Amino acid sequence: MLKPHHLGIVVKNLDKAAKFYEEYLGFERVSKVFTVDDPDYGVRYVFVNANGILLELLEPIRGPWVERLAQRGEGAIWEICFAVDSVEEMYDKFKAKGITLEDRFGRPLIKQKYVHNVTSTGNKFAYVPAEAAFGTWIELLEQCGTKLVP
Repeated sequence: MLKPHHLGIVVKNLDKAAKFYEEYLGFERVSKVFTVDDPDYGVRYVFVNANGILLELLEPIRGPWVERLAQRGEGAIWEICFAVDSVEEMYDKFKAKGITLEDRFGRPLIKQKYVHNVTSTGNKFAYVPAEAAFGTWIELLEQCGTKLVP
């Protein structure tokens, strides 16, 4: 079963964006700031509760997501995330229909059906290619480890 989890919005400056959402719109920050510092890419992100809709503000630091920020522009919807019961089952379902899920870099998942979260939460992720989803990157999240937000 697919359950909406969050919308990801790309920003140039995470601190300024989070402050805007909190001070001007009155939304509540519901997570700490996560930082991913892999050799291949870096990103900072935080979750904000927009009156029942979870927003993930993402600031790319380096790697392919920086290029995506330049292409799509600040404030663009980065992804739509759905919580799923099993990423592996979703992988099989999409594969049977001719779509191979991707990792966070847009590389096809061939040897494995998911990737682990790089912030060491133990959760599993896979992404529906944007080309297959009419331009929107869809994240599939199996929360089998630490929840990202309370």
